[in-house]
Amino acid sequence: MKRESAAKIFLLFILLVPFKLESAATQQYSILHNGITRTFLLYVPSTYNGSKPFALLFALHGASGTGSTFLTNGFNERAELHEYIAVYPDGVNNVWNVYPGGGVDDIGFLSCLIDTLKSWYRVDAKRVYFTGHSNGSYLSYTLAARIPGKIAAIAPVAGLLVSSLYSGVSVPIPILHIHSMDDSAVPYQGSYGNPGVDSLMNFWKSKNQCRMTPDTLFSSNDLVGYQWPANETGADVVLYKFKSGGHTWLVSPLYITDLIVDFFFTHPKREKEVRMTSPLSFRYAEYCSIELKASAVSPDSVSKVEYYANAQKIGESVLPPYFYSWNDIPGNDYLVYAKAQYADGSSTISSNLQLIHVIKPTIALHKLCESSTASSGFAADNAFDDDFTTRWSSNKSDIQWLSVDLGGFYLVHGVALYWGPTYAPSFHIDISNNKIDWTTVYSTTIGKGNAEIIPVTPVETRYVRMYGTSRSTPWGYSIYEFGVQGEFVRPLSVDHITGQNLQWNLNVSPNPFNPTANIRFSVKEAGIVTLKIYNVQGQEVASIISEKLVPGTYTRRWNAIHMSSGIYFCRMQAGSFSETNKLVLLK
Repeated sequence: MKRESAAKIFLLFILLVPFKLESAATQQYSILHNGITRTFLLYVPSTYNGSKPFALLFALHGASGTGSTFLTNGFNERAELHEYIAVYPDGVNNVWNVYPGGGVDDIGFLSCLIDTLKSWYRVDAKRVYFTGHSNGSYLSYTLAARIPGKIAAIAPVAGLLVSSLYSGVSVPIPILHIHSMDDSAVPYQGSYGNPGVDSLMNFWKSKNQCRMTPDTLFSSNDLVGYQWPANETGADVVLYKFKSGGHTWLVSPLYITDLIVDFFFTHPKREKEVRMTSPLSFRYAEYCSIELKASAVSPDSVSKVEYYANAQKIGESVLPPYFYSWNDIPGNDYLVYAKAQYADGSSTISSNLQLIHVIKPTIALHKLCESSTASSGFAADNAFDDDFTTRWSSNKSDIQWLSVDLGGFYLVHGVALYWGPTYAPSFHIDISNNKIDWTTVYSTTIGKGNAEIIPVTPVETRYVRMYGTSRSTPWGYSIYEFGVQGEFVRPLSVDHITGQNLQWNLNVSPNPFNPTANIRFSVKEAGIVTLKIYNVQGQEVASIISEKLVPGTYTRRWNAIHMSSGIYFCRMQAGSFSETNKLVLLK
């Protein structure tokens, strides 16, 4: 590694002992501070060459973790684009001391580490950031209270400011706080005498001189995001509040790593900025078209805006609002961003990266399913409902599975897993015709979470199963959607093929139900069959199926977890045949 002087080379030799890890740019170091050997990981992007200053982004692990546990959260992958050096320190005995005075001096260690890295690299001193999870989140708040002059902004996840430090906060600092409402380890309402999130946000809004009326940044069934702008101080306060997710690093419906990087990139504000303004959704069907748009500060000086997906240029536009139509997109996960080219030859990328799921069609939608275990409110059905605000979550043990009955025999050639907060580094995909004898068609020990699109050698089967053998966190496995790709081969019996003794039929049970209803129907003649749910106003609220079926008897499932109690109607349409059943949802 290049250093600017022999003195720095000597200092490096005395204080630090590096060795390479998996990534060529990630190295581990040790440094002696107050008589204690302290270790940290350092990621220097390949784009850094010393010609311009880079930011520093510190990521602080939770209790029982290490700096390496943060490597799967995506900060390294974004460092190349957003021009920061990522730092992953280790707490002594895997824990941080969040209380000033007494015990291990983590405040002093991190303050010293900031100064040391500034001496090694060309660092933008106005852009030093801290994020952390749980115990690391607490320490982020402690640092904001004790060394605010060295920190530009913090983004704590699932942590609080200890009550004794409120009186010590002296200056405004931009805050992005992320928390789940069902966090039992660090409750949203507060814990161990420390005020809860709402009180904490009110404190920072007052300290930062924010506008009291927030802007809504995001709103869905599972997540709301608010920003309280601070026009005088620039120290905006932002809160993302998840309905569920527990005490984890949350990944959906928005990937919080991108929220954090975006917040840091724009605090303090830059003279040149470009932001993606479209798409607003994050999930699309395969081979769709997506309209990309962007806005730029000082658009008169922008010569063009280019768009990239997974680091590959996909198009450009020269006039505001810099519209570009991205067409015929294959199923995959895409990290999309805009890059503004200015007349003076400079450029900047959009701070808000868009993580877009382009979903392959699934033959598992609303099919009957089972799981080894399921946490309360996180049933197996949630993984087959085409809703990325619901998810299946297992109990907290390594051996867990989730399976689906396709309701017939299909030639399966792919599986898509959209993981939640806890994924499986080690798992396999199995198939079966009887739920007793299983054959593994795919296995891995290096699963990465997020979206995993898994092609398999085409095979005829009825049941498909994900079998997890190790977890990425101590929490239960979590899957937002479990997709299966394939083509229909044959129904379950010969009678179904000939149509003998079959009549058109529709039946829903149980009825009343809460929140899941089984819809069983018979098809007498081959053709397009649709099943739709309507409310009492006649508005369509769910589409269960719309596909070509051969004669047979089928079962689908409607999960009405987000619907209000009341009367609904399930309508089956197939050619000239139509039948409607009344459903009563009682919650």
